[in-house]
Order: sequence, then C-alpha cells, then structure tokens
Amino acid sequence: MSAVLHDVVEDTEIIIESVELLFGIKVATVVVQLTCTESENAEDKKTKLLSQISLAGSRANMIKLADVTSNASLIPPAWTLDRTEGYLSWCVKVVETCSDCSKNLYENFIASIR
Repeated sequence: MSAVLHDVVEDTEIIIESVELLFGIKVATVVVQLTCTESENAEDKKTKLLSQISLAGSRANMIKLADVTSNASLIPPAWTLDRTEGYLSWCVKVVETCSDCSKNLYENFIASIR
C-alpha cells in the first residue's frame, strides 16, 4: 500500500493524517519516510529526500529503489540530454543510498540504465 501511496502527500492535497486514518500507522510511517513537503526548490528537495531515505527503513528504501528504477526506464524521449543526465545522476545517488535493501532491485536499476 505504501508503494502505491508514496507520492500522494507530495503531489496532492492529501495530508499524512488522512493516510494514517485510512491505511494505518505502518503505511503512513513509510509514506512519511518517502515524502519531502518542505523545500525551497527542486535541488533542496532532492538533498532533503536523500537525507530522509538514508535514515528510512528497508521498506521505504525498497519502494524508493523500485520507484527510481521504474522512472529511469521510462524517461520521456522529448527530454534533453542534459535533463536526462541530470535525472539519472539523481537516480544513481538514490540507488547508492538504498542499494543495501535489495540486491535484485539494485541490479534491475543497473540494467535499466544500460
């Protein structure tokens, strides 16, 4: 459930208390570990999120690792080379932070960017 809801607090008007009420504390805890709601800009958000996931539990790390693997394999062809390289560089930082949680997910990420 946390995997499905991992972006809901950042991308919608839903608040974490609603997630907890509807799905329970375990799901809400993982969603919080994957959510950065207070940032000054995109770079600040990336820095804060990396810090959060470095302290997060293995469930959150597996979700984030699967998320960036999926996203990296679905980069829009219309993106510029600079944007693509920047995004993949960010993904590598995330993967390095989360790599201990799942060897299979790590290997899937490596395969997706080759």
